[in-house]
Amino acid sequence: MHHRRNLQVRPAEFRQRVRRFPRDDLLRGIAQASAREVLNRTSSPDTHEEKLSVVREGYLFQIAGVCVTHCNNHRNPVVDDAAVGDLLDGFFSTRPPELDGSRELRTWQRYLSRVAYIQMPYQLSPWEPLARTLCLFGEDRRFGEPVFENRRWEAILGITLEEFLKIAFIMYAAAVRNPGGILRETLLAPNVRPAFEPVGAERALQVVDSWLARPVADLAQLGQEETLDPDDLWRFNPFYEWPIAIMDDGTYVTPSPLGVLRRFGPQGMYFIGRDAVDADANPDAFRAFTKALGLRFERYIGVQLGFIQHAQLHPEIVYDDEQRSVDYIIETPEVLVLVEVKSVAPNIDTRSGIFPDNGDVERNIQRACQQITKSAALIEQGHPDFPALDGRQMRGLVVTREPYFNLPLPFLTDVVQPASIPTTVVSSQELEVAIPALYEAVDCGTALLGALASEGDAVKTSLNPLPVDRNLLLDEIADRWRDEHRLIDPEELPDGPAE
Repeated sequence: MHHRRNLQVRPAEFRQRVRRFPRDDLLRGIAQASAREVLNRTSSPDTHEEKLSVVREGYLFQIAGVCVTHCNNHRNPVVDDAAVGDLLDGFFSTRPPELDGSRELRTWQRYLSRVAYIQMPYQLSPWEPLARTLCLFGEDRRFGEPVFENRRWEAILGITLEEFLKIAFIMYAAAVRNPGGILRETLLAPNVRPAFEPVGAERALQVVDSWLARPVADLAQLGQEETLDPDDLWRFNPFYEWPIAIMDDGTYVTPSPLGVLRRFGPQGMYFIGRDAVDADANPDAFRAFTKALGLRFERYIGVQLGFIQHAQLHPEIVYDDEQRSVDYIIETPEVLVLVEVKSVAPNIDTRSGIFPDNGDVERNIQRACQQITKSAALIEQGHPDFPALDGRQMRGLVVTREPYFNLPLPFLTDVVQPASIPTTVVSSQELEVAIPALYEAVDCGTALLGALASEGDAVKTSLNPLPVDRNLLLDEIADRWRDEHRLIDPEELPDGPAE
């Protein structure tokens, strides 16, 4: 699909454009378009067209949320590729009226933050989060005590964690291979059943219906209940939590295959864990869950940092009556890097640009910067429990579990005050793909100084110019999982959309 630059479209006008079409047909049309985007990317990797493709899939996913929330089936226009393409063009051009002539930073902050969280998740590879899920929620003792033992996951999910990820991957493959949707009966067919072994097809689809899919009418009701302003087309999308719609004829329709992968990434598993402990009714159990996940994530980042061969890694230092330093200090002949790890994800207010009043940027990121400042001061003062500065430079590094995509926006400099030393804030995924460049680098200290924030910089949000490469730890985890569970190849599923 090619996009023309339309005149500015009002949210109410775009909503009316979507409402012209029958809901179920439009969802199927969006699913077909999204699957084509995935297939096109696999045939033309790392090109300009691929970059446009991931943005298109992100917008198609959001249009699906508008569709299921505002449409019904009492409409006649035919949904074809041209219709979906026109809606995609229209959504690119839709702007809230409060932007008209506005010079208020908060107005632009909210709009740009919402757009960032539609586009940016689709620009990240989905495969590192899958392997990270196995690290953070599995039983590998390299990363400390499990958040839940495997038997607890079986009680929650009905199957083991690794089996759950396999079933979710099968549904991703089905969405790519059968873009208009796949009938439940097709997934139960004799030639497909072996893909679900040893769980069994019936049991597997019970799990799908519990954790990945919802009847389309339920998704519509959820969208209507949670959408406070009908002209706010960006804030809430019921497909974020339930990426598959179950149509009245039993067809599973997936508006975005990547939406399924995101559901079983670490943040999707966090929400499953939150539901499992019934966070609202049992706040103590929820605090125990988040604490366990936080410790697990901290240990996981330590394992990643430990692969830097020519640096010394100091874990958290306990000093002066049980006070605690930053989580890690990377020591090289050139630099001391003070690392603070935060097992956090941006809340809905932050994603919507409502901060600092209601968002969590200041609370989470600022707190990490303060901890770095405190440890840096102790090092400068020559505290005996810390590595000696010896004329070296210091840098700060904050690693969050999930990306804060709107941190690079300029108005956030008023929210996040940098630490006393130049500090970089990145997500775990940005760290994972950059750290391989440091594994065997004798000059890793010099490379770190080049990649981290410099004197006079505001908070930096990337590790450029470190080159991106495959992470050995995540490759090991993912390869073992694939070998043990024999993942289904999309080619093994029946071809073509369900009728």
